[in-house]
Amino acid sequence: MAGALFWPASRLAPGTLTKGMFLDEVSRCIHRSQRRLFAAKTGKVTVVAGPRKKVAKVRKPVEEIAVKESEIWTSRAGWACVKNCGACCVLDKGPDYPPIEEVLSDPAEAALYRSMVGPDGWCINYDKLSRSCTIHADRPRFCRVEPETFKVLYGIEEKDMDKEACGFCKDQIRSVYGGRSKELKTFQRVVRNLNKRT
Repeated sequence: MAGALFWPASRLAPGTLTKGMFLDEVSRCIHRSQRRLFAAKTGKVTVVAGPRKKVAKVRKPVEEIAVKESEIWTSRAGWACVKNCGACCVLDKGPDYPPIEEVLSDPAEAALYRSMVGPDGWCINYDKLSRSCTIHADRPRFCRVEPETFKVLYGIEEKDMDKEACGFCKDQIRSVYGGRSKELKTFQRVVRNLNKRT
């Protein structure tokens, strides 16, 4: 937003303050790059200071992008499983979600899911101290974000998989950690970086 400094023209009379002296005074207060226009108007001298110049955004170096990958367990083109999150490991989703038997049609899978729910609602295989899954390599099918799993269990095609997985993750992270949580901000930033690369 431009600012204007008004100075009575009478102050510019000989013997008091010359126009040159006045402009020198103003120059001390207003940086040269901000001075856009000096206009003499009736009875006053108007000094208009323009907005500060926009600083060009500096692209982050490749090394900084590489560091971000240390936050990721696994990723696809538009979705990532971010370390130190674990929101999906809250298996007791509450009354707002359908019973697991409606989601997993195989009774054995549904029973396995129920056996993994701890007293606090978290998966019994989730280590809260390290914030990681203790059976990650051997985790059940319903814990995997893979095209075949999404197709068989949820009827979601691979082309829609990243969008659906991101939506689920955002909802789950919000419900576990909150809408302004560090976990949600980290997830959104990582996904944005993935989308920029594709």
